[in-house]
Amino acid sequence: MEDKRKKHLFTGAGPAPKDQKTEFRIVCKDGRSKWVGISRRAMYDHNGLHLGHRFSVNDITEQKRLADELRKFNHILDLVQEASGSGIWTIDIQTGEVNWSNALYRLFGLSPNRDKADRETWCRLFHPEDRERTEKNFNDCLNKKISQRTTFRIILPSGKIRWILSRGNTVSDEAGTLRFMVGICIDITEQKMREEELKKHRENLEILVKKRTSELERKTLQLEETITALKFLLDQRQKDREEIQENIMANVNQLVIPLIGKLKINCSEKMDVSYLDVLENNLQNIVSPFSNRLAFKNLKFTPCELQVSNLVKEGKSTKEIADILNLSISTIQFHRDKIRKKLDLNKTNQKLSIYLRSLS
Repeated sequence: MEDKRKKHLFTGAGPAPKDQKTEFRIVCKDGRSKWVGISRRAMYDHNGLHLGHRFSVNDITEQKRLADELRKFNHILDLVQEASGSGIWTIDIQTGEVNWSNALYRLFGLSPNRDKADRETWCRLFHPEDRERTEKNFNDCLNKKISQRTTFRIILPSGKIRWILSRGNTVSDEAGTLRFMVGICIDITEQKMREEELKKHRENLEILVKKRTSELERKTLQLEETITALKFLLDQRQKDREEIQENIMANVNQLVIPLIGKLKINCSEKMDVSYLDVLENNLQNIVSPFSNRLAFKNLKFTPCELQVSNLVKEGKSTKEIADILNLSISTIQFHRDKIRKKLDLNKTNQKLSIYLRSLS
């Protein structure tokens, strides 16, 4: 403390104000430093004559420490609010008094020197589309003394729109009486913008999926129509094939076989009759479904094996087949063994003629 201030405080030099307070530090005998608060009050008699001063000395070290801690806490709180884009508010439930932190003023685009912290100022900031809902929510929380949580938009004096998340809790005194509602407002504009962007991406994706699904359905329908058309063509081709086969069989049976029969009647040579029998048998085999079935079983029957198979199916013996085909009995037997092998009958006792008739 300066010497002049000490002298004036303790000696009463100079004008004598009614009250005077000062604070300073002292060093105790044990070396500890303490804060001391001294108050001086002038004393007068009933005639107004100055009688002297009355002093009071108090140890305010703990008060100073708490004040320093409070300033430190407020500084930290300001930094936290600034970094998180938030601001703190309080409402005295008994008096209705509203207080905002400096960070909340900045969040709202206002100035503590120019704008008053009250509900009217706050409500003026609300976006017209959110005003009624937000005011109702806030009033319900105050009237019912319950916690508050809501999101809304505000319009800054600059015209910029911000999304705000507001949360508040009630505070009671030691007697359980509700005294305050304290809360925080957080700027969630960027989060809302990301949500809106994500929503647009999702909508675009849904449009693309619907478009792709529609395209796939269209192509599937085209494919089904193509398959139906191909099936119709294949069925028609099979019918045409069967019709041609029937025509060939009818022509052979009606136009060729009768002529061969007449030739047999008029033929005197036994060998010529045998050749006519072979010719007739071969024609029958050509148009026979049995011959076609053998030809398409991928067994790779030779023409001679096909002839032998047809004669065996008709019940001809090996000697009869040899006479008809003008081949030796051993040759016919060789062909019979090859046929059994190709039909996987060489290791069974099944009769060849019965198996061949089963294929007809």
